Amino acid sequence: MENNRLQLKTLIESVRWLTFQACAFRGYDESSDSKNQVNFIKLIKLLTSYNDQVNGVVIENAPQNAKYTSPKIQKEILHIFANKVRNVIREEIRDAKFCILVDKARDESKREQMRYDGESNMRGEWNGLQALFLKNCPYAYYMHCCAHKLQLALVAASREAKHVHQFFVHLTSIINIIAGSSKRHDELQSAQAAEIESLIASKEIETGKWANQIGTLQRAGDTRWGSHFQSVCSLMRMFSAICSVINTISNEGSNYSQRGDSKAAYMILTYFEFIF
Repeated sequence: MENNRLQLKTLIESVRWLTFQACAFRGYDESSDSKNQVNFIKLIKLLTSYNDQVNGVVIENAPQNAKYTSPKIQKEILHIFANKVRNVIREEIRDAKFCILVDKARDESKREQMRYDGESNMRGEWNGLQALFLKNCPYAYYMHCCAHKLQLALVAASREAKHVHQFFVHLTSIINIIAGSSKRHDELQSAQAAEIESLIASKEIETGKWANQIGTLQRAGDTRWGSHFQSVCSLMRMFSAICSVINTISNEGSNYSQRGDSKAAYMILTYFEFIF
């Protein structure tokens, strides 16, 4: 009984600490021979390393079906903590009235996500939505989405590297040329279809459900989480088709501006440093 108490106490305290610090519990490889068994297992081993009795109970000698370290057990302990937090909040609020207002924005997949964009129309101290609410409810709180702030910080930090900045400037120019008209968009899709047919005929790629989909170039937006990564991935998937379309525009464009811009974009697109 005492051993079980020590075991559960160690597990609960590990879950409590990781939750409070907003740390991830699990990772890619949690096997016994892994060099890095991620936070939950490593924290338990750290705590038990200072007590041989607990170490023997929790890690070394515990039966396989009674280690209590599985993801299911972690979730059950988290669920208990969540219920305790809710109960405390209910005790504090009781019959008081409150509401939460969340601004939503649509991502690339057209799904609405709960996030504040942090623009002046939201956070403005005089005319923003925050100010209008505070006039009627001085106890209201305004919180800018943490993920959005991190995204802006990452973009700003990465642009300090001139090669990264130049790369995305060139990428934006290439996307503007391709996405500038529906005709060019259709040409890109036709080029992709032709390339896929050729690869299938030569058996260089396999066929199957949802395989070899024809895609579109995605723009990188400073306020959209992961959009830079998706933009680069879309460029890599359609690289040959994009080169073909831009080269065609540089030779057959309707005016000197289209031909000149496309020629410059083609040179950048096929330049070693840009590809690297």
